[in-house]
Amino acid sequence: MKDFHWFPSPEQNNTPGLDADLEPIMKDMLYPEKIERAFLDRIARYDLDEKERIMSALGLAKAKHATQTRDEWTLYVSHCILVASLLIDESAGVNEVIIGLLHDTREDTDITDEELAPFGEEVSIGTLKLSKIRDWIKIPTGQYLGELQENEKWIRIKWADRLWNIFSLRYCPDEAKRKKYEKETREILLPIFYERAPEFAKKIESILTYVMSQVQYSKEEFSRLEELKNLKKGAG
Repeated sequence: MKDFHWFPSPEQNNTPGLDADLEPIMKDMLYPEKIERAFLDRIARYDLDEKERIMSALGLAKAKHATQTRDEWTLYVSHCILVASLLIDESAGVNEVIIGLLHDTREDTDITDEELAPFGEEVSIGTLKLSKIRDWIKIPTGQYLGELQENEKWIRIKWADRLWNIFSLRYCPDEAKRKKYEKETREILLPIFYERAPEFAKKIESILTYVMSQVQYSKEEFSRLEELKNLKKGAG
């Protein structure tokens, strides 16, 4: 079982924090219940039929990711909810939000086309384009990135996904994984984001710089991560 072997001591809390608009986002990552409550508040802007579709997608995402956790020991579905929440904040339509909730199901779960069919063709195609795995085979990176750039919605979902994945790297004990994500983001994704959505690219770059600097955890972060880790061990 993985451990946070490079946790700094809570007493070593004398380093600068995140920008004011980013710090609350990072803290929310460690509280799945808070993440979901905020998401439910966000979807109030959609009409009744749209909310029902979003809630159905949320239920499916929870079911498919039920046994999976993130590097920060939270349920995997929290990441999907955060991606969808960010899309809502960017005024995304209902199908884009649903793709955000289900964006990892094709790659990381046993979901079927039949289970995705009720959400419509746009969702089915979108989840496919967000997946690097097709018929159990990893497609070439060039093909994956080329297809993503065919649709602005897919680019935006990929941005939201990468933003939260970078935040998760703050709690990742695998230095090789951290370096791999940094290299891929800086050399492959950032040029695309800067070309298609510069404001998104700037935010990604800012977060990546902060996370890779290994700024020490706050006392709150340290305590919460230990709590999540112990809860996971107890459940296991």
